[in-house]
Amino acid sequence: MAWIALAMVSLFLVMVFPVRARLLLRRFGTTGGVDWARLRPARWIAADTAFLGGFALVVTGPLLQGLGVLEALVDVPLARAVGGVVLGGTGLALAVWAQETMGVAWRPDIAPAEAAEIVTRGPFAIARHPSYVAMIAVALGAVVLAPNACGALGVVVLLVGLVATVRAEEAELLARYGDAYRAYAARVGALGPVGRWPAVTAAALAILALAGLAACGGSDEPTGSARDWPAVLQRARGDTVRFWMYGGDQRVNDYVDEDVAPALAKLGVRLRRVPVGDTADAVSRIVAQRRAGRRSGGGVDLVWINGENFAAGKRARLWLRDWSTTLPNARGLDPGDRTVSTDFQVAVDGQESPWQRAAFVFAYDADRVRSPPRDLDALLAYARAHPGRVTYPAPPDFTGSAFVRQVVAVKGEEAALAYLEALKPLMWRGGDTLPKSQAELDRLFGDGQVDFAMAYDADFVGAGVRKGTFPDSARPFVLRSGTLANVSFVAIPADAAHPDAAKVLANLLLDPAQQARKADPRVLGNPTVLDLGRLDATQRRAFARVPERSRRYVPRDLGRLSAELAAGRVAPLERRWREEILR
Repeated sequence: MAWIALAMVSLFLVMVFPVRARLLLRRFGTTGGVDWARLRPARWIAADTAFLGGFALVVTGPLLQGLGVLEALVDVPLARAVGGVVLGGTGLALAVWAQETMGVAWRPDIAPAEAAEIVTRGPFAIARHPSYVAMIAVALGAVVLAPNACGALGVVVLLVGLVATVRAEEAELLARYGDAYRAYAARVGALGPVGRWPAVTAAALAILALAGLAACGGSDEPTGSARDWPAVLQRARGDTVRFWMYGGDQRVNDYVDEDVAPALAKLGVRLRRVPVGDTADAVSRIVAQRRAGRRSGGGVDLVWINGENFAAGKRARLWLRDWSTTLPNARGLDPGDRTVSTDFQVAVDGQESPWQRAAFVFAYDADRVRSPPRDLDALLAYARAHPGRVTYPAPPDFTGSAFVRQVVAVKGEEAALAYLEALKPLMWRGGDTLPKSQAELDRLFGDGQVDFAMAYDADFVGAGVRKGTFPDSARPFVLRSGTLANVSFVAIPADAAHPDAAKVLANLLLDPAQQARKADPRVLGNPTVLDLGRLDATQRRAFARVPERSRRYVPRDLGRLSAELAAGRVAPLERRWREEILR
């Protein structure tokens, strides 16, 4: 959407200035340009600087968003995008209409040599400055399509500058045309028929446009779900959805087979779980189908995707767009929670739906450690007081890499590497040898050789106790300085054979009853992606039906969540760790 916004504002600039000047030169022998020979009053210069600077920000916003420098503040569902295009297109049409109506009299400023006629026909019968209304419409349309901080600031600056410009022009027009212009101003508003004061009118135009567009695709209520969902269910009935997912976690496999599949069957959809060793296998299948020219009937209907592969697929346009916000159960998500609106810092943009949350959790043995460290500095102090009792798996092991990212998320990359350098000689075996995997670290902890274990799994302590790897006295804890967290998403390939069945499955994965079932430590112990404050009392009670014995093995509060690093930073960080810490 960002590139569409950039194309729209660029087209406006080209149409209004170089194209229009060329047409005037061909028709009338003049370009209608600014008369730079005359001295412009200071109020004109200030006003011009503000509104031109504002429009420059409006142009820069979608450019930076398209390049990935800025993130969208909110998702842009299809209905809202259509509204933005319509708004911007209306502005383009209005600008051309105004210029054609003025003919040779059109120019970007007011010059003393202009003809004495006041143009009051066409769009000038609706607004005294329709070209400025057109500019506002194009700017608002661009911000709707590419909603980022730069563009939003640009609209505010643009409105301030245009109001100042209108006031400066009005003073000059009144001085030149006197009662004739005064009578015209009494009939027609400066920027439209809603008021004669330009500041009030400009604010009203912006508020009405943005409010109307918000209604076309707000994030609090899934777009079109109440209207379209029964049709989606009907089309999905009788289909088999092929869910490609990592098959190495038997508890997750059992949950999908024993809980999700029967619930999906009640909706008339069959589930076929396709286990893979790596998400890249599913993505490779989708890419192969794309290269073969297939645009429908693909063999992957829904895929449990990781952040790196989602980002690559998004760039290659592999994913179905603008569907996740239409799921009825998406109303239980917090639109302000960036862990569900971004995937490893990449905007979801309606192309993924969350289904489970992961948090980086530590374990200690309450019989050996009275009070575990609650932040990274306390962990370093503990290592100094108890040499050899702390360690972590060596990256690129998933858990070891996550621990390094946890430190970076809290301290920043340079300070984090200095921290890990200070920790290394205090670790198990003097830091000369690190566990090769989480499984090895779990064994060391269970055997009492180290005092802490860790995992990107809120229920890993309970799982360790149930398997007998950890003692019953094992307990979880998180760091108050920040808990590294991310969300697992599912995506629908653009060529999926059964996209409606895939949507039904994705919606079921968000169902509060299923989320509560999955949060139960006896099932999976995964923290929910839903915002409990958006659920009704009955739905919230389902999350409390967990025996006290099971609760002791999961954190009661994850504390302050630290967002994951961008996917592109993970490999370079692991390389720096090998070069500067492992050595």
